[in-house]
Amino acid sequence: MQSPPFDDDAQAIERCQPLVTLHGHIHETVDQSGAFSGRLGASVVLAAGNNFHADHVACLVVDTDAPANARRIHLPAPRPDPPAHPAAPSAL
Repeated sequence: MQSPPFDDDAQAIERCQPLVTLHGHIHETVDQSGAFSGRLGASVVLAAGNNFHADHVACLVVDTDAPANARRIHLPAPRPDPPAHPAAPSAL
């Protein structure tokens, strides 16, 4: 969203006033404060705030009729499947 005539995302949100905006890249803030939602004018601003070292994935459940009531839930993080056959030891 950083294209003219907006200087930054917040300015674009304040000017355009979308119903809801979804954001990433603030995982530390959400983990530390627990706050994943806010407002800029009439717009509801949400961030799942995933921590890539956690054992879960944070997801947002949003009702477009009431986005301010969004919920943040945690689902188990997918784990890679182990190899079907262990790798053969390399010969030196």
